[in-house]
Amino acid sequence: MGDVRFVHMKRLLAVRTLAFVGAAAVGCSEGVDADPQATDSGSGGALTCDDLTCGDNASCRTPDGAASCVCDEGYLGDGEVCEKKGSWIQHTIGAQDNAIYLFTADMGQDGDPDVFVTSSDHTTKYASEVAWYQNEGHGASWTKHILASADVDAAILAANGIVVGDVNEDGRLDAAVASGSPMSNGPGGVYLFEGPEDPTQPWPRKTLLESPDEAFFKIYFVDMNGDGLLDIVAGGAKGAILVNPGSAQSATWQVHRMNEDTGGGLFVGDVDGDSQPDVVNANGSSNAVIWTDVTPQEDGFAFKDKQIAALTLPLDVYLLDVNEDGRQDVLSSRIGGRGFRWFEQPLDGASWREHMIRENFSGTDIYVGDINSDGTEDVLISGLAMMEQNKLPPSIAWFERHVSSNQVSWTTHWIDYGNENLTVPGDVELVDISGDGRLDVVTTSVNDGRVYWYENLIGR
Repeated sequence: MGDVRFVHMKRLLAVRTLAFVGAAAVGCSEGVDADPQATDSGSGGALTCDDLTCGDNASCRTPDGAASCVCDEGYLGDGEVCEKKGSWIQHTIGAQDNAIYLFTADMGQDGDPDVFVTSSDHTTKYASEVAWYQNEGHGASWTKHILASADVDAAILAANGIVVGDVNEDGRLDAAVASGSPMSNGPGGVYLFEGPEDPTQPWPRKTLLESPDEAFFKIYFVDMNGDGLLDIVAGGAKGAILVNPGSAQSATWQVHRMNEDTGGGLFVGDVDGDSQPDVVNANGSSNAVIWTDVTPQEDGFAFKDKQIAALTLPLDVYLLDVNEDGRQDVLSSRIGGRGFRWFEQPLDGASWREHMIRENFSGTDIYVGDINSDGTEDVLISGLAMMEQNKLPPSIAWFERHVSSNQVSWTTHWIDYGNENLTVPGDVELVDISGDGRLDVVTTSVNDGRVYWYENLIGR
């Protein structure tokens, strides 16, 4: 079918309104205490320093009588892995209440990536703001432009994923937004903003799909049927493919519903190497990671679901040939301190093999790119704080990938950890904001209503 053309979006569920229970933290960052109620299951009493083995550049401390590993001054991390400060610098892009999802695109074709952001507290009636931040040059300053809000046109209720691309082939970038509250499963929809000649001016909006009792989360622009046009894939309890009508943009986008329990945390890519994009799902409702073999047909698509693994509360997925054997593997994050892992794609229909990247980690959004410029793609992930227990502080981490003869090992690095200016990190992306050839990190911070970028100083 030719090259798979797709633009993807990563997303975060509304986990800040939920309570999670998981394993006790290994330690904490400088100035961030571990759970004071942590106990040694063997003795039944509070942990002591004799019970813990701290990492390099960390020491055991006993605030409130409970022992924990704490990074030394000048380092950040969880006490098991401590990263020397100074490799990343946090910069503010702008303020946006409940900023949660993002997508980067170069609107001016000037080499300076701009940032699109949606906001939501995921309640049914929340009037979301959809905005883009114009990069005025290497991330030094930003100008905010609002596409939709309670004060600009009619607000989208409970906006989720956003994606940007030229769907009508007029040479101007368009944006699509998915919406709906996960707390009530709707109402939700998919909306298209057509890019005007001057993107700082209002963007005309179309409603492509609405449902009174469904919510849609992750959203992608992908050529799903091989006609050369970008279609839309939206994840939800029952996902949807919306087929681009082409030159007749006034025509209705045909909606083809996927199987039940598609899941909101999906990724679109070619799983089986047939040059046809498939869909991988992190399905929290069915506690499984699934991939759907998508086959275009004359009247739409055929969908065949195949389970990769049973997994409690998976949140996000991403395709990457982790062990470089020529087959796409699946990265999967989980909430509640249940670890970060990858699943190795087998030969000849055998079972997918699970590999742990890091235990005792609460991960949300995943992104892939060569962070340290060594020619090997690494993995970026935002780490979710366990809000009720407060055992795992909010974080952003990257995992350096090492591959030799199809064997894989990982080195953990912290970009941020336990920072009071990063409460509930959401979406993450890798893009060169500073223009120095290194991939920087862009993220949203939900509770403090900020959009940040982290300048990559590795190797300087």
